[in-house]
Amino acid sequence: MFNQFEKPNTLRELKVPEISKLSDQIAEYLTADTRFDVETIIKNINVLETTLALHYVFDLRTDRVIFDGGSQVMVHKILTGRADELSLRTNIPLTLDTSNLYDAYQGGDIGEGLGVALAYALESNERVIIMLDDHALNYGVTYESLVQISKNKPNLTIIMIDEQQSLLRHYTSIDSLVKSVRISKTYVGLKKDMKSVLDSNPISRPIFNTLVKMRDALKETVLEPTIFTQFGIDYHGPIDGQNLPDLIKVLTLAKNFKGPNLIHVQTRLRKNARRKLEFPAFKTDTTLPDNFKTHHEMFDQVLVGKRNPKMMLLVDALNFGDYFREFEEAYPNNYKVTTGSTESLITMAAGYARMGFHVVLALASTRIIDATSQLRHQFVIPKLPLTILVRKTGLSSSGNAYEQGIYDIAPLSSMANVFMASDINESYALLDTIIESPGINVLRYQNTPEAYEFSSPNVSLAWSVVKPIREETNGVVLTFGSAVNQFAKRIESNALNISLVNCRHINAIDTELLVTLNELKLPVLIYNIESDSNELYANAQRACYELNLKDLQLIRCDLEGIDLNLPTKELKRVHHIHIDDALNLLLER
Repeated sequence: MFNQFEKPNTLRELKVPEISKLSDQIAEYLTADTRFDVETIIKNINVLETTLALHYVFDLRTDRVIFDGGSQVMVHKILTGRADELSLRTNIPLTLDTSNLYDAYQGGDIGEGLGVALAYALESNERVIIMLDDHALNYGVTYESLVQISKNKPNLTIIMIDEQQSLLRHYTSIDSLVKSVRISKTYVGLKKDMKSVLDSNPISRPIFNTLVKMRDALKETVLEPTIFTQFGIDYHGPIDGQNLPDLIKVLTLAKNFKGPNLIHVQTRLRKNARRKLEFPAFKTDTTLPDNFKTHHEMFDQVLVGKRNPKMMLLVDALNFGDYFREFEEAYPNNYKVTTGSTESLITMAAGYARMGFHVVLALASTRIIDATSQLRHQFVIPKLPLTILVRKTGLSSSGNAYEQGIYDIAPLSSMANVFMASDINESYALLDTIIESPGINVLRYQNTPEAYEFSSPNVSLAWSVVKPIREETNGVVLTFGSAVNQFAKRIESNALNISLVNCRHINAIDTELLVTLNELKLPVLIYNIESDSNELYANAQRACYELNLKDLQLIRCDLEGIDLNLPTKELKRVHHIHIDDALNLLLER
């Protein structure tokens, strides 16, 4: 499907009504025939017309178009002959490929693309356009780039995608009228003519200056958010993100823009009455058994059950599923939420901790690296207590290396006790315990629904033996997280004579256990696909050296040296790190 786009610039040969019809076909294809979840598809349909207009107006072989974050690129892939990469039966990651002529930027964390676009704009003669979700305005890196833009005044066009759920929602009913005037050739030409005539001699220059002040006042109070004008960025919009003719018109004008310009595009899927989209049932059916809960629902019970009016919960919530609803309802003044402002959240947390509050901080795994320095400055050095809940951990099904939740354990291990439970019931018990423990304690989890027993099992923070260790055992597996139960099921179903240890305290070592294993001269497999650097293996190896355990055979199965731009199942298959591969590796010894 869409094979016509294997030829460069095919879209530019079509007429606008034909492109409008094509947009409906693309939306239907994304909805029914791609492998991605509903949320990801909707985010891409929200930029459908904008991406079509970009490809219609600009030549992406010579103009640099950057898609910040790298997640809203489905339509771009279709229009560059790669629709098959999105289909249900493929595992090719959504990530762009900079070796491809049409891909100027592979992707990164949200907001980071703006700095890349700035560099391109300053050092090349090409047109540079960046499509940026307004959610990026929650991130400090965006403002740092805006400061540099205000200093350097590059020829850069920023397309700000506004789903009308955040900072850009304060427009009046005259917007549509003013917008149609502001993006017209007459208006743009009139601005140039007025400047050339009135600013050309001493007599008329005061008139021009007065008009400029009136224009600026009008723009700041009615038309343009001060946030952009303060950075010296010329604002255009708002533009209806589903009005293809308007988008084409303003992007055509953008070819002649000088200096930094921002085009504000408002989009919301449900506004398009013409397009009726139906997702397959397997993507929308979220019915769960009554005994299934998410970790957030379970954590809510633990936190509310503490009945502590001095407990403060601070959450970096990127979507509705990240919220802790019961705690918010019970303690509305003790619940603070941001959407991306991790750094400010940590400094707030430190302030509350210094005032004697019991602080719980909830962050996504992908935000930990950026937060490490502040955590060290605000909590480690002054020795303040803190409980951190780290969500979206482990390998990502998206196959995007930037979205893998595996970069948090290494930085956290140097400053905190890091735990990960084998299931939701153990997570309940761990949180119930560590929240009362001194120091900095971290609990990692995936927020997927699991069967919940509605009771808190007794659990030790130390390692525990799941399958008993005997002299005649063929080997021992050390692991943590969901892998514990996966190994247990494989060992039981295949009647394997293998022992299993739950290393729930990831960055601690049970030296007594290692001494026992050394005396029995058993091969030990350390399985860790939760981290890009196998801290569990490194700590065990260090302990063996310090304790002179010469007879302990350590075998590793982890992510070291692996290409992470693959979906989880494909990554395990290609690199032989599935549970079965790990067991075979142990049995071969």
